[in-house]
Amino acid sequence: MNLKELTAIFMFSSHFLLPADVYPANGPAGHIKQAAFLPDQFTALHNYVNNEGLKGNVKWEEMFFRAVKLNESLIHFIVSSELDPVDPFEGQGRYGGHSLFDDDTTTAWVEGAEGQGTGEFIIFRAGENFPEKLIIHSGYQKSDRLFRMNSRPHTLIVSLYAGFYLEGDDTEIASRYRLRSITGTKVLELGDTMGAQTFNIPFDEDKLMQAKDTLESLFVEDFRKEIENLQALCPTCDPIPRFSFFIRLEIQDVYQGSQWADNCISEISYISSERVKKPQTGLAAEGERIPGEYEGVAEEGERISGEYEGLAAEGEGIAEPGRKTVHSGPLEGEILNVYEGAEPDAGIIYVDTECRKGIILVDKSGLEENELREEDENLDIVLMDVSPDMEWAQVDILFSRGDAGRVEEYSVLYNVRMLQRVDESILGVKYGMFGFVEDNGKIWLDTIDGFIDLDTVKDRMLKASDKGPGFQQLTE
Repeated sequence: MNLKELTAIFMFSSHFLLPADVYPANGPAGHIKQAAFLPDQFTALHNYVNNEGLKGNVKWEEMFFRAVKLNESLIHFIVSSELDPVDPFEGQGRYGGHSLFDDDTTTAWVEGAEGQGTGEFIIFRAGENFPEKLIIHSGYQKSDRLFRMNSRPHTLIVSLYAGFYLEGDDTEIASRYRLRSITGTKVLELGDTMGAQTFNIPFDEDKLMQAKDTLESLFVEDFRKEIENLQALCPTCDPIPRFSFFIRLEIQDVYQGSQWADNCISEISYISSERVKKPQTGLAAEGERIPGEYEGVAEEGERISGEYEGLAAEGEGIAEPGRKTVHSGPLEGEILNVYEGAEPDAGIIYVDTECRKGIILVDKSGLEENELREEDENLDIVLMDVSPDMEWAQVDILFSRGDAGRVEEYSVLYNVRMLQRVDESILGVKYGMFGFVEDNGKIWLDTIDGFIDLDTVKDRMLKASDKGPGFQQLTE
């Protein structure tokens, strides 16, 4: 969803926004009225910011930021596009901007524009203290294979904004801020490596922190009428505008993926002058890296891995040629590992138990999708998630065609112990699986339609297997 669409949704859904002297959402660049600068304020402001900062008749920009609560923090962000977007009133897309701030490097924001994603951008709130350092996990870091298959940023254009919020400028999904650009732009380079990359923000902290007070005076002057309306309509509301820094990152150049043009970033964080906070992002500010505790995290080749992924990375339990095991009937003993084979292009996913290793769970050559694909289509399978009890696996099936990149992608669910694919008629969802959640000893599948009880799914599979249809045996 682009910024104009989100703006329109916000304007139609607002039930507490106070009257404002603004242009319509489709007006001149979405700007508020031109700021009424006082000469002394204008001069003071230019004394505080970089020379390439504010110039001329600068206007306040009205922006509507998606508001999402993640890990007990309220995150405000805008992304220019996302892959497979969903209605924001119905949930969060699998590849939405919220994935940048969820403390989970196995999820990612994936832009949804044509081509390699150059020109796509992120803007996010970074709090009232100057964001001194930024940390970025570039690419899709769920696995080394996904990292290489998808594109990732090579250079980013970074700039800072000052933003102000008035109490009550909220709907259930977004908050309104008025922003001004307070810096020029810098071009920042990222390494083509997994793990964290941490860099200094390449702007003058002292000048920008001093500009904060001047900008607050400008905001109060320019929006005096709206602040008076706020006091009249909501006597208990705080009329003092709340200041925040905002960071804008735009993809300038890319490392191209071996399979798809989708550009991905897995995680963003920043370190402010007071403390580490979320949301966040990483910048290669003039190639300068942060020494100390963060330096080790950014070492080339470092992988973010779960228990099963770590085993596969070390080569433990990976089926070797000649060790592929076709198994019939439910698995016996404890399930130790579910993993992709050492040759990902072969499209085989294995299971290890305490009794046997290298049991085939999925072989793409035996899938119905492989038989039905068109001659010029490529088919890949990716192990996206395994439940904490190792009893379930989410596998993504991806079609691509030459330069067209990704043509279609959807998720399928497997019961690992039964070595069975769950039929879509039993599960009822195909395009919106987001992995597994454990709560009070139960395992749930997170989907676009809500959480699905996997115990119920298993019962339905058992009933269906007695009748014949309802599941697909993939071990032949």
